[in-house]
Amino acid sequence: MYGNYLDKAAKIVEKKREANLKFEHARLTAEEKDDLLLKFHPDRIKKQFVELKIGPNKGQKAPIELAEMLQAKPRVEPDKIDLDHIDYEADVLVIGGGGAGTSAAIMASLAAATLTESPNWFTHW
Repeated sequence: MYGNYLDKAAKIVEKKREANLKFEHARLTAEEKDDLLLKFHPDRIKKQFVELKIGPNKGQKAPIELAEMLQAKPRVEPDKIDLDHIDYEADVLVIGGGGAGTSAAIMASLAAATLTESPNWFTHW
């Protein structure tokens, strides 16, 4: 049916299906469940989290990958933005490039909103 290495596995599963349907797993206690979650669930493994060093959530723990993104070098160069002479025009102003900001920018773009891009605002890596 699969035409590859999965055929053998599918036959093994099919052979054991009846026995597996009748098998009753031992129920875990709350402590046993917690132990398993602490060992294997990515949201519970302490070494997968770091403390945020900046921002409104400073001091809170966050997953390593998220912390790296939140604390990354910003693309905006504040010294190149002159707030004394604001002459930019756009239908939508999105501040921030997190999940909400990125979603807002994509949706605005799809709705054909005017987007302003100023190359001197951003650092190009």
